Amino acid sequence: MTTPIRLSLALPLLLLVAACDQGDAPPSAMATQETAAAAGTPEELLTRYTALSPAGEFAPKDDCLNLAGAPEFRRALAQAVIARDTYALLALADPAIGLDFGGGSGLDTLRARLTDPEYGLWEELEAILPLGCAAGTDGNSLTMPHYFAADIGERDPYATYIAIGSDIPLRAGAWDDAEVLANVGWQGVEVSEYPGEGASFASVITSDGRQGFVAMSDLRSLIDYRLLANRGDDGWKITMLIAGD
Repeated sequence: MTTPIRLSLALPLLLLVAACDQGDAPPSAMATQETAAAAGTPEELLTRYTALSPAGEFAPKDDCLNLAGAPEFRRALAQAVIARDTYALLALADPAIGLDFGGGSGLDTLRARLTDPEYGLWEELEAILPLGCAAGTDGNSLTMPHYFAADIGERDPYATYIAIGSDIPLRAGAWDDAEVLANVGWQGVEVSEYPGEGASFASVITSDGRQGFVAMSDLRSLIDYRLLANRGDDGWKITMLIAGD
């Protein structure tokens, strides 16, 4: 599994906004199997964090258990992701699914991007699914990760990252054995200085004003990929799989 965080995402996301569709031709059946399948069961994937009842402002929560049909939809989605089953995933997507802010949409584009390593959508989906689910107030919509539906107050969405995990150290220096100043697990931190490609740590400021460093592998951009789904006459369908703002 790829790391759930991409601290260098902020700049690529800006480029993604203007990205064009990557082609309309569907890949061959062989191409759909190029990405290695994920391990585990749908339940293990969906409850990787929530089963531990984590604490923290942005800790994953599952508010979708009582939405009619949502548990079955999410289990089918998790199974498709684990199996890297393109056709099962397409069956769960709305024909007009939105994929970026530059006009990319539709099942043909989704099919093409699933086998395009530039997008890494299977890995993105695998990272999203354990991060909880927020139920829409209308009872017919949901958002994953859960925290994307949260009120972030005055935070800058482009500079805010979530510390993914319950035990994430804020260190005094940008190295592995630097003094631990605090635990920022499941907290939002603001990146104070873009670390540059290849950097292992980011300089951050916590919500209570502490300054320190967090490993890039422990951080996920607030505006990284998220999935939105709606329930209609034909059941639950993914309506957006998108990153950026």
